Amino acid sequence: MIFLYENENINTELESYTILKSHIINNKSLHPYFDINFKGIKPKNYCGFLTIENENYFIIPKITNENNQNLNTFIYMLMYAYDINLKHEDLMNAENKEHHIYELFIRLFSDALLDEFKRGVFKQYITMQENLKVLRGKYIIEENYLKGFKLEGRLKEIDLVLVSIGFAPNTSLALKANLEMGALGGIKVDSRLKTSDPNIFAAGDNTEVINKVTNRPDYMPIATIAHQQGHTAGANAAGAFEIMKPIVKNIAVKIFDRTFTSVGLTSSEVSKMKYNLKSVSAITYNKVKVMPGSSKVFGKIIYNPDTKLIFGASFFGKEEVIGYADIISTFIQNRISGEQLSETSFNYTPPRSPFINLLSILGRKIAEDRK
Repeated sequence: MIFLYENENINTELESYTILKSHIINNKSLHPYFDINFKGIKPKNYCGFLTIENENYFIIPKITNENNQNLNTFIYMLMYAYDINLKHEDLMNAENKEHHIYELFIRLFSDALLDEFKRGVFKQYITMQENLKVLRGKYIIEENYLKGFKLEGRLKEIDLVLVSIGFAPNTSLALKANLEMGALGGIKVDSRLKTSDPNIFAAGDNTEVINKVTNRPDYMPIATIAHQQGHTAGANAAGAFEIMKPIVKNIAVKIFDRTFTSVGLTSSEVSKMKYNLKSVSAITYNKVKVMPGSSKVFGKIIYNPDTKLIFGASFFGKEEVIGYADIISTFIQNRISGEQLSETSFNYTPPRSPFINLLSILGRKIAEDRK
Protein backbone atom coordinates (compact mmCIF):
# COMPACT_ATOMS: atom_id res chain seq x y z
CA MET A 1 0.00 0.00 0.00
CA ILE A 2 1.59 3.28 -1.18
CA PHE A 3 0.28 6.67 -0.07
CA LEU A 4 0.22 9.66 -2.39
CA TYR A 5 -0.88 13.12 -1.27
CA GLU A 6 -2.96 15.68 -3.14
CA ASN A 7 -1.02 18.72 -4.39
CA GLU A 8 2.29 17.04 -3.59
CA ASN A 9 4.74 15.70 -6.19
CA ILE A 10 5.05 11.93 -6.26
CA ASN A 11 8.37 10.80 -4.81
CA THR A 12 10.63 9.85 -7.73
CA GLU A 13 12.53 7.46 -5.45
CA LEU A 14 9.60 5.07 -5.30
CA GLU A 15 10.56 1.65 -6.70
CA SER A 16 7.45 1.64 -8.84
CA TYR A 17 7.67 5.32 -9.85
CA THR A 18 8.53 4.54 -13.50
CA ILE A 19 5.57 2.14 -13.82
CA LEU A 20 3.20 4.59 -12.11
CA LYS A 21 4.37 7.54 -14.23
CA SER A 22 4.03 5.56 -17.47
CA HIS A 23 0.54 4.38 -16.54
CA ILE A 24 -0.68 7.89 -15.76
CA ILE A 25 0.81 9.40 -18.92
CA ASN A 26 -0.54 6.65 -21.18
CA ASN A 27 -4.06 6.79 -19.73
CA LYS A 28 -5.78 10.00 -20.80
CA SER A 29 -8.70 9.29 -18.48
CA LEU A 30 -6.35 10.02 -15.55
CA HIS A 31 -5.02 13.33 -16.87
CA PRO A 32 -7.77 15.48 -15.27
CA TYR A 33 -6.65 14.21 -11.86
CA PHE A 34 -2.89 14.77 -12.18
CA ASP A 35 -0.57 17.64 -13.06
CA ILE A 36 2.08 16.36 -15.46
CA ASN A 37 5.04 18.69 -16.11
CA PHE A 38 8.83 18.73 -16.26
CA LYS A 39 9.01 18.67 -12.44
CA GLY A 40 7.19 15.38 -12.26
CA ILE A 41 3.63 14.20 -11.53
CA LYS A 42 1.39 15.66 -8.82
CA PRO A 43 -2.17 14.60 -7.83
CA LYS A 44 -4.66 17.48 -8.06
CA ASN A 45 -7.36 18.27 -5.52
CA TYR A 46 -8.85 14.78 -5.73
CA CYS A 47 -8.72 11.72 -3.50
CA GLY A 48 -8.99 8.12 -4.64
CA PHE A 49 -7.04 4.93 -5.21
CA LEU A 50 -5.45 3.03 -8.06
CA THR A 51 -4.20 -0.52 -8.56
CA ILE A 52 -1.39 -0.92 -11.06
CA GLU A 53 0.33 -4.26 -11.52
CA ASN A 54 -0.86 -5.51 -8.10
CA GLU A 55 0.38 -2.38 -6.35
CA ASN A 56 -2.17 -0.22 -4.48
CA TYR A 57 -1.83 3.58 -4.52
CA PHE A 58 -3.99 5.71 -2.22
CA ILE A 59 -4.32 9.41 -2.98
CA ILE A 60 -5.35 10.89 0.36
CA PRO A 61 -5.57 14.33 1.99
CA LYS A 62 -2.59 15.31 4.11
CA ILE A 63 -4.18 16.32 7.41
CA THR A 64 -1.51 14.92 9.72
CA ASN A 65 1.87 13.26 9.37
CA GLU A 66 0.34 9.82 10.11
CA ASN A 67 -0.53 7.82 6.98
CA ASN A 68 -3.13 5.62 8.68
CA GLN A 69 -4.92 8.60 10.19
CA ASN A 70 -4.99 10.33 6.81
CA LEU A 71 -6.33 7.12 5.25
CA ASN A 72 -9.14 6.99 7.81
CA THR A 73 -9.96 10.61 7.03
CA PHE A 74 -10.21 9.65 3.35
CA ILE A 75 -12.53 6.76 4.18
CA TYR A 76 -14.76 9.02 6.28
CA MET A 77 -14.93 11.39 3.31
CA LEU A 78 -16.15 8.53 1.11
CA MET A 79 -18.67 7.44 3.71
CA TYR A 80 -20.14 10.93 3.94
CA ALA A 81 -20.10 11.70 0.22
CA TYR A 82 -21.63 8.43 -0.95
CA ASP A 83 -23.60 7.39 2.16
CA ILE A 84 -21.51 4.22 2.52
CA ASN A 85 -22.35 2.03 5.49
CA LEU A 86 -18.91 1.24 6.94
CA LYS A 87 -18.28 0.67 10.64
CA HIS A 88 -15.26 1.09 12.91
CA GLU A 89 -14.27 -2.55 12.54
CA ASP A 90 -14.23 -1.99 8.78
CA LEU A 91 -11.77 0.85 9.24
CA MET A 92 -9.59 -1.40 11.35
CA ASN A 93 -9.49 -3.85 8.46
CA ALA A 94 -8.22 -1.11 6.18
CA GLU A 95 -5.08 -1.01 8.33
CA ASN A 96 -4.68 -4.79 8.24
CA LYS A 97 -1.71 -5.83 6.13
CA GLU A 98 -3.63 -8.69 4.55
CA HIS A 99 -6.82 -6.81 3.72
CA HIS A 100 -7.20 -3.36 2.23
CA ILE A 101 -10.00 -0.95 1.46
CA TYR A 102 -10.86 -2.61 -1.86
CA GLU A 103 -12.10 -5.65 0.01
CA LEU A 104 -14.34 -3.49 2.17
CA PHE A 105 -16.09 -2.14 -0.91
CA ILE A 106 -16.19 -5.61 -2.45
CA ARG A 107 -17.91 -6.81 0.73
CA LEU A 108 -20.48 -4.01 0.47
CA PHE A 109 -21.07 -4.87 -3.18
CA SER A 110 -21.39 -8.59 -2.42
CA ASP A 111 -23.94 -7.89 0.33
CA ALA A 112 -26.02 -5.80 -2.07
CA LEU A 113 -25.66 -8.47 -4.75
CA LEU A 114 -26.82 -11.14 -2.31
CA ASP A 115 -29.94 -9.08 -1.56
CA GLU A 116 -30.69 -9.06 -5.28
CA PHE A 117 -30.16 -12.83 -5.49
CA LYS A 118 -32.74 -13.30 -2.75
CA ARG A 119 -35.39 -11.84 -5.02
CA GLY A 120 -35.77 -15.14 -6.84
CA VAL A 121 -32.43 -16.61 -7.91
CA PHE A 122 -31.37 -19.94 -6.46
CA LYS A 123 -27.83 -19.44 -5.20
CA GLN A 124 -25.11 -21.10 -3.24
CA TYR A 125 -22.45 -19.14 -1.36
CA ILE A 126 -19.18 -20.81 -0.54
CA THR A 127 -17.00 -19.14 2.10
CA MET A 128 -13.33 -19.54 1.24
CA GLN A 129 -11.90 -17.28 3.97
CA GLU A 130 -13.46 -15.07 6.61
CA ASN A 131 -11.76 -12.36 8.70
CA LEU A 132 -13.94 -9.93 10.64
CA LYS A 133 -16.02 -8.02 8.08
CA VAL A 134 -13.88 -9.05 5.13
CA LEU A 135 -14.99 -12.08 3.14
CA ARG A 136 -13.23 -13.88 0.33
CA GLY A 137 -15.49 -16.19 -1.63
CA LYS A 138 -17.49 -16.77 -4.77
CA TYR A 139 -21.10 -17.01 -5.79
CA ILE A 140 -22.38 -20.00 -7.72
CA ILE A 141 -25.61 -19.11 -9.47
CA GLU A 142 -27.53 -22.13 -10.63
CA GLU A 143 -29.54 -21.78 -13.80
CA ASN A 144 -32.63 -23.64 -12.56
CA TYR A 145 -34.88 -20.61 -12.20
CA LEU A 146 -38.41 -21.43 -11.13
CA LYS A 147 -40.45 -19.32 -13.53
CA GLY A 148 -43.88 -20.87 -13.08
CA PHE A 149 -45.96 -23.96 -12.53
CA LYS A 150 -48.82 -25.75 -14.19
CA LEU A 151 -52.30 -25.37 -12.71
CA GLU A 152 -55.23 -27.13 -14.34
CA GLY A 153 -53.22 -27.58 -17.52
CA ARG A 154 -52.16 -23.93 -17.78
CA LEU A 155 -48.73 -22.48 -17.08
CA LYS A 156 -48.82 -19.79 -14.39
CA GLU A 157 -45.87 -17.38 -14.23
CA ILE A 158 -44.85 -16.53 -10.67
CA ASP A 159 -42.54 -14.23 -8.74
CA LEU A 160 -42.47 -16.12 -5.45
CA VAL A 161 -43.05 -19.61 -4.10
CA LEU A 162 -43.91 -20.29 -0.45
CA VAL A 163 -43.70 -23.94 0.60
CA SER A 164 -45.49 -25.03 3.78
CA ILE A 165 -44.21 -28.42 4.93
CA GLY A 166 -45.84 -28.53 8.38
CA PHE A 167 -44.60 -30.23 11.55
CA ALA A 168 -44.72 -33.74 12.98
CA PRO A 169 -44.29 -34.48 16.71
CA ASN A 170 -41.17 -36.42 17.70
CA THR A 171 -42.68 -39.13 19.89
CA SER A 172 -40.11 -41.92 19.46
CA LEU A 173 -39.13 -41.89 23.16
CA ALA A 174 -42.80 -41.81 24.25
CA LEU A 175 -43.61 -44.77 22.05
CA LYS A 176 -40.75 -46.74 23.57
CA ALA A 177 -42.25 -45.94 26.99
CA ASN A 178 -45.63 -47.24 25.76
CA LEU A 179 -47.35 -43.90 26.37
CA GLU A 180 -50.77 -43.31 24.83
CA MET A 181 -50.83 -41.16 21.69
CA GLY A 182 -53.53 -38.67 20.73
CA ALA A 183 -55.59 -38.67 17.53
CA LEU A 184 -53.26 -36.08 15.94
CA GLY A 185 -50.05 -38.03 16.63
CA GLY A 186 -48.90 -36.13 19.71
CA ILE A 187 -48.57 -37.44 23.25
CA LYS A 188 -51.92 -37.52 25.02
CA VAL A 189 -51.88 -35.58 28.32
CA ASP A 190 -54.48 -34.36 30.80
CA SER A 191 -54.93 -30.80 32.08
CA ARG A 192 -51.96 -31.28 34.45
CA LEU A 193 -49.85 -32.56 31.49
CA LYS A 194 -49.72 -36.05 32.99
CA THR A 195 -49.42 -38.87 30.43
CA SER A 196 -51.02 -42.31 30.49
CA ASP A 197 -48.20 -43.26 32.85
CA PRO A 198 -48.96 -41.41 36.15
CA ASN A 199 -45.23 -41.04 36.82
CA ILE A 200 -44.47 -39.28 33.52
CA PHE A 201 -45.36 -35.70 32.56
CA ALA A 202 -44.85 -34.35 29.03
CA ALA A 203 -44.55 -30.85 27.58
CA GLY A 204 -43.56 -29.14 24.34
CA ASP A 205 -43.95 -29.75 20.63
CA ASN A 206 -44.50 -33.50 21.05
CA THR A 207 -47.78 -33.11 23.01
CA GLU A 208 -51.35 -32.27 22.11
CA VAL A 209 -53.22 -29.36 23.72
CA ILE A 210 -56.87 -28.36 24.08
CA ASN A 211 -58.03 -25.73 21.58
CA LYS A 212 -59.92 -22.92 23.34
CA VAL A 213 -62.35 -22.42 20.44
CA THR A 214 -63.28 -26.05 19.76
CA ASN A 215 -62.56 -27.43 23.24
CA ARG A 216 -61.00 -30.41 21.45
CA PRO A 217 -57.44 -31.78 21.26
CA ASP A 218 -55.20 -29.92 18.82
CA TYR A 219 -51.54 -29.90 17.82
CA MET A 220 -49.78 -26.51 18.12
CA PRO A 221 -45.96 -26.65 18.02
CA ILE A 222 -45.46 -23.07 19.22
CA ALA A 223 -42.56 -21.96 21.44
CA THR A 224 -44.66 -19.85 23.83
CA ILE A 225 -46.99 -22.78 24.47
CA ALA A 226 -44.05 -25.15 25.04
CA HIS A 227 -42.56 -22.65 27.50
CA GLN A 228 -45.81 -22.48 29.47
CA GLN A 229 -46.17 -26.26 29.40
CA GLY A 230 -42.63 -26.72 30.67
CA HIS A 231 -43.35 -24.68 33.80
CA THR A 232 -46.66 -26.46 34.41
CA ALA A 233 -45.31 -29.98 33.84
CA GLY A 234 -42.21 -29.33 35.93
CA ALA A 235 -44.22 -27.95 38.85
CA ASN A 236 -46.67 -30.86 38.77
CA ALA A 237 -43.90 -33.44 38.53
CA ALA A 238 -42.54 -31.89 41.73
CA GLY A 239 -45.91 -32.28 43.49
CA ALA A 240 -47.86 -29.13 42.59
CA PHE A 241 -51.38 -29.06 41.17
CA GLU A 242 -51.25 -26.58 38.29
CA ILE A 243 -53.67 -26.63 35.37
CA MET A 244 -52.81 -26.04 31.69
CA LYS A 245 -55.73 -24.04 30.31
CA PRO A 246 -57.05 -24.39 26.72
CA ILE A 247 -54.96 -22.57 24.10
CA VAL A 248 -55.79 -19.95 21.48
CA LYS A 249 -53.58 -20.49 18.42
CA ASN A 250 -51.72 -17.25 17.64
CA ILE A 251 -49.04 -17.43 14.93
CA ALA A 252 -47.28 -15.10 12.50
CA VAL A 253 -44.87 -15.28 9.58
CA LYS A 254 -42.67 -12.56 8.08
CA ILE A 255 -42.89 -12.24 4.28
CA PHE A 256 -40.23 -9.77 3.09
CA ASP A 257 -41.16 -6.45 4.77
CA ARG A 258 -44.71 -7.57 5.61
CA THR A 259 -46.19 -9.84 8.27
CA PHE A 260 -49.10 -12.28 8.15
CA THR A 261 -50.83 -13.31 11.36
CA SER A 262 -53.47 -15.95 12.07
CA VAL A 263 -55.28 -16.31 15.40
CA GLY A 264 -57.93 -18.82 16.44
CA LEU A 265 -59.58 -20.87 13.68
CA THR A 266 -59.54 -20.36 9.92
CA SER A 267 -62.71 -20.33 7.79
CA SER A 268 -62.05 -23.89 6.57
CA GLU A 269 -61.52 -25.13 10.12
CA VAL A 270 -64.78 -23.54 11.27
CA SER A 271 -66.64 -25.07 8.30
CA LYS A 272 -65.31 -28.54 9.14
CA MET A 273 -66.69 -28.13 12.66
CA LYS A 274 -70.14 -27.45 11.14
CA TYR A 275 -70.40 -24.14 12.99
CA ASN A 276 -72.54 -21.30 11.72
CA LEU A 277 -70.19 -18.51 10.70
CA LYS A 278 -69.92 -15.11 9.10
CA SER A 279 -66.91 -12.94 8.34
CA VAL A 280 -66.05 -9.27 7.94
CA SER A 281 -62.96 -7.79 6.33
CA ALA A 282 -61.47 -4.37 5.74
CA ILE A 283 -58.44 -2.61 4.29
CA THR A 284 -57.20 0.65 5.79
CA TYR A 285 -53.92 2.41 6.66
CA ASN A 286 -51.69 1.49 9.60
CA LYS A 287 -51.19 5.17 10.45
CA VAL A 288 -52.40 8.53 9.17
CA LYS A 289 -52.13 8.28 5.38
CA VAL A 290 -49.91 11.34 4.84
CA MET A 291 -47.35 10.20 7.44
CA PRO A 292 -44.01 8.66 6.34
CA GLY A 293 -44.11 4.87 6.40
CA SER A 294 -47.88 4.71 6.06
CA SER A 295 -49.07 1.57 4.28
CA LYS A 296 -52.23 -0.46 3.83
CA VAL A 297 -53.17 -3.22 6.25
CA PHE A 298 -55.75 -5.98 5.76
CA GLY A 299 -57.87 -7.66 8.40
CA LYS A 300 -60.52 -10.39 8.49
CA ILE A 301 -62.55 -11.66 11.45
CA ILE A 302 -64.64 -14.87 11.51
CA TYR A 303 -67.43 -14.90 14.08
CA ASN A 304 -70.62 -16.60 15.23
CA PRO A 305 -73.54 -14.52 13.85
CA ASP A 306 -75.77 -15.51 16.80
CA THR A 307 -73.45 -14.74 19.71
CA LYS A 308 -70.96 -12.44 17.90
CA LEU A 309 -68.15 -14.42 19.58
CA ILE A 310 -64.99 -14.56 17.48
CA PHE A 311 -63.82 -17.86 15.98
CA GLY A 312 -60.62 -16.47 14.51
CA ALA A 313 -58.96 -13.71 12.49
CA SER A 314 -56.12 -13.01 10.08
CA PHE A 315 -54.16 -9.86 9.29
CA PHE A 316 -51.59 -8.80 6.70
CA GLY A 317 -49.49 -5.66 7.02
CA LYS A 318 -46.44 -4.44 8.92
CA GLU A 319 -45.48 -5.02 12.56
CA GLU A 320 -48.79 -3.64 13.84
CA VAL A 321 -50.63 -6.84 12.84
CA ILE A 322 -48.89 -8.71 15.69
CA GLY A 323 -50.71 -6.44 18.13
CA TYR A 324 -54.02 -6.92 16.32
CA ALA A 325 -53.67 -10.70 16.62
CA ASP A 326 -52.84 -10.44 20.34
CA ILE A 327 -55.97 -8.35 20.98
CA ILE A 328 -58.17 -10.85 19.12
CA SER A 329 -56.54 -13.69 21.08
CA THR A 330 -57.55 -11.93 24.30
CA PHE A 331 -61.12 -11.54 23.02
CA ILE A 332 -61.32 -15.26 22.18
CA GLN A 333 -59.72 -16.38 25.45
CA ASN A 334 -62.15 -14.29 27.52
CA ARG A 335 -65.20 -14.86 25.30
CA ILE A 336 -65.65 -11.16 24.55
CA SER A 337 -68.10 -10.31 21.77
CA GLY A 338 -66.56 -8.98 18.56
CA GLU A 339 -68.95 -6.03 18.78
CA GLN A 340 -66.88 -4.71 21.68
CA LEU A 341 -64.08 -3.86 19.25
CA SER A 342 -66.21 -0.93 18.05
CA GLU A 343 -66.41 0.39 21.63
CA THR A 344 -62.71 0.02 22.43
CA SER A 345 -60.69 3.24 22.84
CA PHE A 346 -57.71 2.80 20.53
CA ASN A 347 -54.68 5.07 20.65
CA TYR A 348 -54.40 7.88 18.10
CA THR A 349 -50.91 9.23 17.44
CA PRO A 350 -50.61 10.44 13.78
CA PRO A 351 -46.96 9.35 13.21
CA ARG A 352 -47.62 5.98 14.85
CA SER A 353 -51.29 5.03 14.60
CA PRO A 354 -54.36 5.75 12.43
CA PHE A 355 -57.31 8.00 13.20
CA ILE A 356 -59.62 4.98 12.98
CA ASN A 357 -58.12 1.63 13.98
CA LEU A 358 -58.62 -1.38 11.71
CA LEU A 359 -60.06 -3.37 14.62
CA SER A 360 -62.59 -0.61 15.27
CA ILE A 361 -63.73 -0.80 11.63
CA LEU A 362 -64.13 -4.59 11.86
CA GLY A 363 -65.99 -4.27 15.16
CA ARG A 364 -68.45 -1.82 13.63
CA LYS A 365 -69.14 -4.22 10.78
CA ILE A 366 -69.86 -7.00 13.25
CA ALA A 367 -72.17 -4.69 15.24
CA GLU A 368 -74.03 -3.74 12.08
CA ASP A 369 -74.81 -7.41 11.39
CA ARG A 370 -78.33 -7.43 12.78
CA LYS A 371 -80.56 -10.26 11.60
